[in-house]
Amino acid sequence: MSRTAKTFAAVLIVTMAVIAGVFLRHAVEEPRGVSVSPAVKPFSLTDQSGRPVTEASYRGRWLLLFFGFIRCPDVCPTSMLYAADLLKALGAEARNLQIAFVTVDPERDTPAVLRDYLANFDPRLAGLTGSPEQISAVTKAFGAYYAKRALEGLDDYTMDHSTAFYLVNADGKFQRAFALNDDSDGLTDELRAAMSAASPAQKE
Repeated sequence: MSRTAKTFAAVLIVTMAVIAGVFLRHAVEEPRGVSVSPAVKPFSLTDQSGRPVTEASYRGRWLLLFFGFIRCPDVCPTSMLYAADLLKALGAEARNLQIAFVTVDPERDTPAVLRDYLANFDPRLAGLTGSPEQISAVTKAFGAYYAKRALEGLDDYTMDHSTAFYLVNADGKFQRAFALNDDSDGLTDELRAAMSAASPAQKE
């Protein structure tokens, strides 16, 4: 192989490695399923008090959604602790933010079950459930993932699901998704700044 050919091959290998590195870094840092539209698609669910809610029910406040299930052994309770800490860190400004836990296991997670579960973390957290069709629609609206998985050797199942939080602004538009391991102080500052910049009408 000539020197020119060897040089070209070396450059090609380095270039491919750089591209691969950028792709892998993006894949690791980007929460799964964040390709959502700027305006949140309509959804209809039921809250922990048995009241029907839609995306419009939260208009005028910021909305932070997490998709999980009550029998989740680790990620979900950790995420709700994170959410409760976030509300405490925001102080009085937390009135402009609604954090909602959307179950991906509506078969078992009734409104009453959600109410009792979330009371262990912070009474300001909302729990949302619905029919399987409604849950499918809202997860698709946010690009979230979930799937039922049978437990080997048991007459039972668990749920695989996305672990990202999804933030919607007071105008009902998707803001961003972030992972549990994101900087919590940075997120608190970001939320505080964004809500402070909202119009007075949005804060009422």
